[in-house]
Amino acid sequence: MERGGYSKEVATQFSHRMAAREGWSRYGDVNYVDHVMQYYNGGKGSVVVMGDGSQSFDVEEVHNIMKQYLGRPYVWGGRRV
Repeated sequence: MERGGYSKEVATQFSHRMAAREGWSRYGDVNYVDHVMQYYNGGKGSVVVMGDGSQSFDVEEVHNIMKQYLGRPYVWGGRRV
């Protein structure tokens, strides 16, 4: 935040500075946030699964199902381990 917070411009400047410092042609992925956000659908908890983009699942629904099993012992092959 001291250097302006996140923005594409700040990410690009940082990437150029680090690449110059290391003597590299590139540093990192200035489009990282864009790449991640392409799999996120508007904050509604729906995440698009990688692939052809035709599948999606509701993260909140999955989380609620998983919470039902918190504290239960792990079972593999029908037996307690």
